[in-house]
Amino acid sequence: MRTAGAACRDGNGIEHNFALAAKWWRKGLEFANPGAGALFFNVMRYHRELVEPGDFERVIEIFTISAEGGDRVAMNNLGTVYQFDSLKLGIQDSGKAFGWRIKSAEAGYPGAMQSLSNMYQNGDGVERDSEKSLDWLFKAAEAEDETAMRRLAVKYLGGTRLGREFAKAKALIETVLEKNPDDVHASRLLARMYRDGIGTAENAELSKKWYLSPIGMLNRKAEAEDVNKMDDLADYYKNGWGVKKDLKRAIELYEKPACSGIAASMLSLNRIYRFNATCFADIVKADDWARKYVDRQTQKGYGAARGAPDACLLVGNYYRNGYGVGMDSAAAFSWYEKAAAKKSWEAMLKLSQMCRDGEGVDVDLGVAQEWAKKAIEELTPLAENGLAEAQRGLGDCYLRGWGVEQSNDLAFKWYSEAYDGRDWLGATRLARCYTEGIGVAQNFEQAKMLLEKAAIRFCGEALNNLGECYENGNLGYEKDSVKAFDYYRKSASEGNAGGLYNVGRYYLNGIGTEKNLEQAELWLTLAAAEKGDFYSYNKKAEELLKEIQNA
Repeated sequence: MRTAGAACRDGNGIEHNFALAAKWWRKGLEFANPGAGALFFNVMRYHRELVEPGDFERVIEIFTISAEGGDRVAMNNLGTVYQFDSLKLGIQDSGKAFGWRIKSAEAGYPGAMQSLSNMYQNGDGVERDSEKSLDWLFKAAEAEDETAMRRLAVKYLGGTRLGREFAKAKALIETVLEKNPDDVHASRLLARMYRDGIGTAENAELSKKWYLSPIGMLNRKAEAEDVNKMDDLADYYKNGWGVKKDLKRAIELYEKPACSGIAASMLSLNRIYRFNATCFADIVKADDWARKYVDRQTQKGYGAARGAPDACLLVGNYYRNGYGVGMDSAAAFSWYEKAAAKKSWEAMLKLSQMCRDGEGVDVDLGVAQEWAKKAIEELTPLAENGLAEAQRGLGDCYLRGWGVEQSNDLAFKWYSEAYDGRDWLGATRLARCYTEGIGVAQNFEQAKMLLEKAAIRFCGEALNNLGECYENGNLGYEKDSVKAFDYYRKSASEGNAGGLYNVGRYYLNGIGTEKNLEQAELWLTLAAAEKGDFYSYNKKAEELLKEIQNA
């Protein structure tokens, strides 16, 4: 029954039929088959339309009986049930989830070890402990849990006591792919290493090969309406990974996963509709998906409601920028505080900025500096251990004097380190150092090389900066308003506030494109919503909007 269901799900020898797969697995529940229960559990999470009365309770009953009988897989499944309450039974309990996970892990189940690592990392159901998180991750990877091996590979790219070990990261990824050539996330990691020259020479051909490696499987799974694989495949079309960018196709693929409750798909649909808008109706669509994302994340059992720092940070961003929930600086501040409590340096810097600018709170430069100092405490060990985005963050702090004494030399040092780790936003800010002589002698050729490398990897800030080069004839580029507008438009598509502002400005003044006040207002409205932009383009957009409204 379990095998017959899998055949229907995967289309092995028969036509894909998720509904028939669910029937076979439900039949397995009648015989208290825990394997069928686990498979049916995933059906219930993402295909609620196939669920019948009593299914939820029967699956949990089977898991509990099996777990109490010593089945380590069932123990871990119960951990999943209680941690996420994916079945929406109102039983979310991170402490109980941790209890079942630890029993499963101690019984030797690698999947539970990997999950425990995550729980320690996020402080979910247990006090946050990065060392225990790493220890459990090593145990899971040694037991050849593929998810753990991928996560450990990412750790070797920097940010932990392991430091940067590119060769070890690459070896782990290759091992995963030897076991499972269709592993989507491992193939993407290896493709990125070849694309960006991380631990190996840049090789566009091998990069494309590994991006495309799982495409056949993804297409088959997408045809079978496997919503997780539909989300994965949509990412390829959204980002142009080994295929031509096709946002229309990406939207088609994201729709079903998003409607099934997959938060990543909701995020992607918000960004596509928002930053590729042709009219205000597209922003309405974006806001609809943004609102659904916030609703999902703040439900009991889901990321932000459980205090997951990345989820809290994103929900804070949505309230700050008014994505689907209306601008609410006080709510944003509260969510950033939740993320900061879990040691998110990004949230700490946002809190610092809001205190500095009086956004949602009274202006308080002392408190602003205290938040910045807390961010520095978190950033410094991460940066010293080779985490590229932390190195870029530290560079930002030294450039602006946030929580530290301002130092152009140290800003340049950390941006250089970030580029070595192939953080393309860090590379873009390093290019500005070479352009303006910040901590280093001016070198326009080096600046051009860095900007162009970052731009072909769709770094929004780099694309905007290239637009400025074509607008003003900087770095030896010949002035060309049409090319400038094209780069600004590409930058805007990546959600960069500078690109959004400049597209609006060009439409307003008819530069590089036809004058269009409606489009100008659209793009400037989008730019103004990007609160806290590093270069304050949101404030420039607000000023132009006032001019339009007062004209």
